[in-house]
Amino acid sequence: MELVEYGLYRNAKYYGKPYRKSSFSLYQKYSYEDVCRLLEWEKAAFKNGD
Repeated sequence: MELVEYGLYRNAKYYGKPYRKSSFSLYQKYSYEDVCRLLEWEKAAFKNGD
């Protein structure tokens, strides 16, 4: 149970204050896939090799 509580604490600490009503938080790292998901794109706009 402590692990779950720590996960919830960490999520609230790092992602609990979104930037200007967006899905992003300042000073956090996001993968390309995360950005596409958070922007609610159906598919990635740019992919290497496509």
